[in-house]
Amino acid sequence: MKSKGLKNKSPGSGFTRFSVKYFSEVLGSLTDDQKAVIQRFGFGCLLNFQKCAVPKRFVKWVARKVDVRSHDIVQNGKIISFSKDFVHWVLDLPIGGDEIHSDSDSGRSFLLSEFGKTAMPPISFFGNMLKDKNLSDEKTFICFMIVALASFLCPTANIHPSSKYFDLFRDLDKVKDHDRSKYVFDWSMDMIAKFSVGNKGTGRKSKSLGGCIYFLAVVYLDHVDFGSRQVQGDIPRVNVWKGDMIKCYSELDELQDGVYGKRPLKDFSSTCYNLAPSSGEKKSTSHTSCGGVAHFDFMKALDKDFGQFFTEEIQIGIYDIVQKHHEESSIDSNIKAEMLVIDVLHYLNNTYCEFLHERKNPVSARKVYENQCDLNHLELYDQFFDEHMESINNGAATDVENDGSAPNDEVQLLYVKEAKKKSDLQGDAARASKLMDAFNDVADDVSAHKPAGLTVNI
Repeated sequence: MKSKGLKNKSPGSGFTRFSVKYFSEVLGSLTDDQKAVIQRFGFGCLLNFQKCAVPKRFVKWVARKVDVRSHDIVQNGKIISFSKDFVHWVLDLPIGGDEIHSDSDSGRSFLLSEFGKTAMPPISFFGNMLKDKNLSDEKTFICFMIVALASFLCPTANIHPSSKYFDLFRDLDKVKDHDRSKYVFDWSMDMIAKFSVGNKGTGRKSKSLGGCIYFLAVVYLDHVDFGSRQVQGDIPRVNVWKGDMIKCYSELDELQDGVYGKRPLKDFSSTCYNLAPSSGEKKSTSHTSCGGVAHFDFMKALDKDFGQFFTEEIQIGIYDIVQKHHEESSIDSNIKAEMLVIDVLHYLNNTYCEFLHERKNPVSARKVYENQCDLNHLELYDQFFDEHMESINNGAATDVENDGSAPNDEVQLLYVKEAKKKSDLQGDAARASKLMDAFNDVADDVSAHKPAGLTVNI
């Protein structure tokens, strides 16, 4: 008797038990209490999936383009490199943690004992078990995950779930500690290798394509340039790619029956993944050239190059602006780049003005200078300030100049800031006002990249 929910297909059908229809039906039947259980165990992200058909011909074409040794999709000399981070970005599965090790025998024995079975039941058995609303939380989670793994994340050609991931359920208290994104990625790469390259031992190719083909299809399509029809750039991608979107967009890329690649591939920097937070591991990532290109982590690069100048709040503000522009698909890329520069400059200018006027947390100019200059420059600064402070306190006109032995802009800025701070402490409002005006003048000149050597008249 055929099991309900998942139709039997012959091994020669070229497909597996991957079934978005069945997985979506199970998702739709869950109660709020069952969803809460799944969230508590750390897999609530799977509840976001909405039925999205994946054309078999299209994803098989993509799979044949995968170089499983380098984890690259190679198309017309251009490359899309991907890793476990893409599983995280597409499905929102947790990333990082302990590697999941398979112990098929112990896992199988545990599961059979847990459900009182002597032989492994089909996938549909676990889906039907979820209809029992009195099922314990532990069994609810196990049944759901077996359905999710067998029909969506890690499917095979068998109507029975694979015992390779059963050991995951032996200690549910540690289920959150595992790297689930890596497990799904490695499983998918292994299934693609068997399909396109062949079994390591026999060399025979599998007639069916296993693994999470939804993930594979989305990663490829997100790198295709669809012109004005670009897809929304939200992460995770599971919130975007739904319904018949994969079917429709794959058809736009179809050259002829079963052959795709009509449209050019985008550079990685133009994809939604460019600004997505990385797991921090060294890896190759998407690009459109034939050389290895290191992953560009925007926030990491911003902090490395400008962390000494910008606070974390300002860096996040810049990131948000870049992300907003990146998601705007209706504007020409050249115009978008120009608008991005203008918006970032406006943001920095506004932030700087707020700092000047509010000055809620002033930082000692000497402390900043100690972090940025060597001892000789620091001694020069002390001497320079002491020589001019007396004339400032007496209200005399003073010229701030540099003899060339220290950075001109830095000395003048720090001098005025220190003078302003000490004037505040002395309570001289008039001189403080003059010094603030001088500070603004210097700051404007420096921010506009004017030549050094300006004179500050107080």
